[in-house]
Amino acid sequence: MDPLSQLPLECLYYILNLLVQDSNTAALAALLSTNRYFATVASSVLYKEPYQFTPLEASSVSRYKRNTNLHTLIHRIPTRTLFNSLPTFTILPKVVSLGLEPVNSSTATLATTIPTARPPTLDYLTLVQHLNQVPWAVGVDQLWKWSQAPPGVASFIITDEFVNQCQDANLIPDPSWVGIDGLKLEFYQRCFQILFFRESSWVIAEPILEQLQSLTVPLSVVAKYLESPVTIQRLKRLDRFHFIMDKVSQNYNSILHRKDEASRAREDKEEDFLYGPVVRFVKEHTRFFPGVMKTAFSSHGDLWAGIHVFEESCPDRILIEINRMLSALLRPIILNTHGHLIKLLAHPVETDLSGVVELDCCWVKSEYGKHALQENNHFLQRCRKLRKLKMEPVKEGTFKWAVDEKRLSDQAAFSTNGYHNMQDILVGEGELLTQGEFWRMGLAPLEDIQLSSTSRPLTDEVNDVAVAFSQTLKHLLAISWSICSKPLSAMYHVGNNWVNLPLLTSLFVRIDGDRLVIAQDLILHCPNLVSLYLSDETLEYQCKDIQQSCQPAILPCLESLTLNGWPALTFHPATLHSTSSLKELTITCTRYMMDQDRYSSAGPEEDDFIDFDCYIPPIAELYNSYNIPSGSSAFDSTLPPTFTRPKWSWDWDLPHLTSLTLTSEFAAIFEFRMLLGCPVLETLEIEWRTRWSSYTRTISRSDLVTPSGDAIVVPSLTKLRMHGPCLLDPSCSNDDQFVAGMFPNLKSLSALQWGTFPLDSFTRLVKTMPSQSLKELFLCQQSFVEDRKEKELKLVRKEDAGKYEKEDVLAAVSIGIVPYVLLR
Repeated sequence: MDPLSQLPLECLYYILNLLVQDSNTAALAALLSTNRYFATVASSVLYKEPYQFTPLEASSVSRYKRNTNLHTLIHRIPTRTLFNSLPTFTILPKVVSLGLEPVNSSTATLATTIPTARPPTLDYLTLVQHLNQVPWAVGVDQLWKWSQAPPGVASFIITDEFVNQCQDANLIPDPSWVGIDGLKLEFYQRCFQILFFRESSWVIAEPILEQLQSLTVPLSVVAKYLESPVTIQRLKRLDRFHFIMDKVSQNYNSILHRKDEASRAREDKEEDFLYGPVVRFVKEHTRFFPGVMKTAFSSHGDLWAGIHVFEESCPDRILIEINRMLSALLRPIILNTHGHLIKLLAHPVETDLSGVVELDCCWVKSEYGKHALQENNHFLQRCRKLRKLKMEPVKEGTFKWAVDEKRLSDQAAFSTNGYHNMQDILVGEGELLTQGEFWRMGLAPLEDIQLSSTSRPLTDEVNDVAVAFSQTLKHLLAISWSICSKPLSAMYHVGNNWVNLPLLTSLFVRIDGDRLVIAQDLILHCPNLVSLYLSDETLEYQCKDIQQSCQPAILPCLESLTLNGWPALTFHPATLHSTSSLKELTITCTRYMMDQDRYSSAGPEEDDFIDFDCYIPPIAELYNSYNIPSGSSAFDSTLPPTFTRPKWSWDWDLPHLTSLTLTSEFAAIFEFRMLLGCPVLETLEIEWRTRWSSYTRTISRSDLVTPSGDAIVVPSLTKLRMHGPCLLDPSCSNDDQFVAGMFPNLKSLSALQWGTFPLDSFTRLVKTMPSQSLKELFLCQQSFVEDRKEKELKLVRKEDAGKYEKEDVLAAVSIGIVPYVLLR
């Protein structure tokens, strides 16, 4: 006898469950063909939850990718075996019968590992306890691909009978959908697969309802379970109910926009009709078996992937109504899914939140869900162990309770009156926290807070959390997105009344559509910052409007600094004298469209030719604001005096800086001598292109040397992006001295709008660079290069580069939008 067969059954089950945890279906399936003993034991594990190895997340994979994994999926999805275990008197619907046909002999051979031609030796259906079919997996299991249906299916889906069946099933609510982009055949084939999924899910489940603990059902099939009260009563063990959205929306615009109360009431009525069977299903089950069902939720089946059809989501209103009939969460620790929040909103008072350490409220995006969060906002105060919070505050004063707690807690540390005053906030306005609970559990130890909003700035919330959680806060992020572009409408202040935040290492605040005004001492309160990001959309401004700047701070731990807009204009540059750990520095005054992320990983071709909005005030006004000495030609003593802005000395010691980005006025006043203090700098981006002025930068020899006359050399720099009109002073011996001398190891150069630099200079630069390191060159020309010029400079269009050996190519050159290669 096989030694493994002598193992105690408990030991063998333990080994098999380890294979289940590793999703090792190959090993489990191999046991089916060893002997009857192992087949019996392995089958009980495999078929307890036959679809456990095809998780729901896999349904989002492209249908084209699914075909490449067909062989693996065949071994994982035992649908055909389950059909073979049905009682012999079972009459299969026509759709199911046709779907079970193999495509051809080759695919039929592929199915030999799963019994299909003869009755199974084991009744696999009796082993199933969790029937959670993945919608698209059923079609794959029937051995036919998305692009090649069985002969019977191929002929059936073009008949009037099938079209009428689809219309009766509400799969074709709008005839114009059929044939969009020439996908008529694929559309009908997808309809067949959806019908197959609906029919097969009922055919397989109906004989084994008594043994099911979890069940996945298409929304369209839920009504079948309500046709007879006996059906619900057979589901006495069901504790998890999952319904899949298999219907399409008949009105895409109505889902996106609810205009008035009348349309909202009409849509609520339509939703009640559509989801009524689900509500009644849960209601009936909880009536027959109180407390048995623990979970009920919905999901997309991705049934229409690749077809231009909008799939409807189950409204939060319906999900909350369903979950009110179920029990509340039992002492949750993490609430970071949509299902968790629906459960919480269904039982906001009954749920014990004392142990919650992580809460993500951003999963609730519907109008109804946000309103429910607003009505039950007091639940935050009951999360006394909360460390990580992500949410979209729906009303002002979301964290007022925390500020009051902090204030009175501080008072209690010095006075006995604070204990009695605590009654004012702990038991007021629906709050459930008692004095005893507060003093026993203390302040919530929040460490990580992420706030976002598309409707209003969050500066009040930012100020409140910074004060309330000052002793524990490590990461603070607040983003106010603007749906559409608009002129700056208001000024919002961040940093007022802040106290020291000794543990704060990351601060990220971004406001679109309004001006972000930073308190003068904000950065002083954050001495241990590692990452600082402050941004708004300030673009056009007058220097006289800048009446104060932030105080210089000491930030020895800072590694990343990004300032844009008003925070950049009011930043005190003396702070950089203390940032010896700085690795990335970005100071800009630029407005970016929402789909143009300046700091994304876009390639050079995409990144360099986007026309960003930069603004430089009149140069005389700019220099006057910095009190540039009268010896400068740009200085105008007749201009009215303004607030003198802090001087940018450009002499900072930044030994770890690897990336530097400057735009707008900061690019205009940049001095190359700063690079002397950046010995490991790899990327330099300077942008002074602007649509508002014709500023041209002149580069002279004094820009290229130190005060002692030594040349400025940055051997570590490999990427240079310098965009804007510029001139070389006659003191520079030749055009390419500036680049080749200062950056001898440069690999990529983008020189847009260097109008006075001829194309010959750039090609000569590539050929004369030390060790010929320059391999990428991006230029912006007003016109196409003539054929004669191409030959003269040895420029070959990229599509013709295949004619030459790799060794003959010096560099890739993009002129405008035309790609070239430069030959030796």
